[in-house]
This record gives sequence, structure tokens and C-alpha cells, in this order.
Amino acid sequence: MARNRSSKPHLLNRFALPLAWGFRLWYSSLRVHHDVANPAQDPRVTRSGAIYATWHEDLFVNGCGFNDCNIHVMISSSSDGDFGTNIVTNLGYGAIRGSSGRGGARALREMMRTVEGTNVGITPDGPKGPRRVVKEGTTYIASRTGMPIVAMGTAYTCATRFNSWDRMALAWPGTRAVVCLWPGLLVPAEANSEELMSSTQQLQQNMTSANERAQLLLSEWLKTGKRPAARTADTAFDTSPPPGTLHDLTRAA
Repeated sequence: MARNRSSKPHLLNRFALPLAWGFRLWYSSLRVHHDVANPAQDPRVTRSGAIYATWHEDLFVNGCGFNDCNIHVMISSSSDGDFGTNIVTNLGYGAIRGSSGRGGARALREMMRTVEGTNVGITPDGPKGPRRVVKEGTTYIASRTGMPIVAMGTAYTCATRFNSWDRMALAWPGTRAVVCLWPGLLVPAEANSEELMSSTQQLQQNMTSANERAQLLLSEWLKTGKRPAARTADTAFDTSPPPGTLHDLTRAA
């Protein structure tokens, strides 16, 4: 019996590479617009120095959209995590083994040793929720590393939602999506408990605001048929909604 249990992860690992390439093929069919408030914090351009926070439900799109960007992510230290590790490494990510429970403290220390010269990917509500509620671990890492936290918001025109705690989203092939990267949040170095709480609340607001902006930009894209304009030097750091969009949505409601 033990042999059968131990062979299951080994058999799954054979599918990691084709599954990773399947994700790449699926992502290539999407029409994704990236709205980056600070171009210097675009992981596709700059390869070091930020923590990228995405809700757990958006892992499919953002996991494929920012591959090969020198990003390290935390993967469970269990045997099932071996399969996840093989997938993310085949997508171009670095893997740090651990979880919020068993091995979590060790993984946290390993992450802080590893992040120098890299980017970090985190799901602030993972791995088990509550959904869209930021946990303090993200701001703790930022405080100890000096890295800004870039909140990410994601919106889709069509996506299947799984019956999971996070309502995991799988965008339909060919669908439109908007990913908004909010200006980075700097957490005070060696922050105390009150500072961590305040920064966690601010990150919660940033995550919510990034999601709202992504929804607004997607709404404008659908209404006009035109992809949202790319950021320029004049619009960098501008977090206001597109002209008329918020008014139109409010009036429609």
C-alpha cells in the first residue's frame, strides 16, 4: 500500500511539463491588458525588488502572465507540493517549499534569504482563506526585506468559477482580461505589531482598489471596443478611474 501511495506523486510529476505548456497555450489565447501604475515595478521589465500580491482566485491568469520574470513563490512542503513545484518551475518561477502551517516559519526564513535580487509572488489570502482577506505575513516579509508590495487586481469578461473557498477563476479561451498593478506599498523596516496592522489594512485597500480599477477598465473596453490606453509618463501613478467610466457605472446602477 505504501508503494502505491508514494508512486502517485511520481506519476503526477510526469504531467507537470505538458500541463505547464498547456497553461502557456491557454494564456496565449487570451486578450490581456496590463495597467501598470509604476512602470519601474512591472515584473516583465524589472527583474528584482518587489513583492507581487494577487488574490488566490486569480492564480491561473497571473501565474501565466508573469512567468519567466525572476519571481519566487511558496509551494507546500507536502508530497503534493512536488507536483506544484514542477509546474511552477516549468513556467519559469523559482519555488520555495513551505506553507502557512507546517514548515511555514522555515519557508519564511528561506524566502527572506532567497529574495535578494529577485521578485516574490504571494497570495495574501492563501492558502486557505478567508477569500480576499489579506493576512499579515505579506506585510511582515515586506518589512523585513524592504521590498514594496505591488497589489494586483484582475477582471475577466468570461470565466468559470470553481466551487472552492476562493472561487478560483479560469478565464475562457479568447476572453478579455485586465490586470491592474497598483503603486507599490512600502512597509516600515522592522515594523512593530501596530505598524504591521496598519500596513496590512492599507494593503487590503490597495488590493480592493486594484480590483475595482481592473473592473472599470474592462467595462470601458467592452463599451468602446477599444483596448485601454497604455500608460505614459503623464499617467504613471494615476489611480483615478477612466474618464466617464465611474459616472456611467454609478448612473447605470
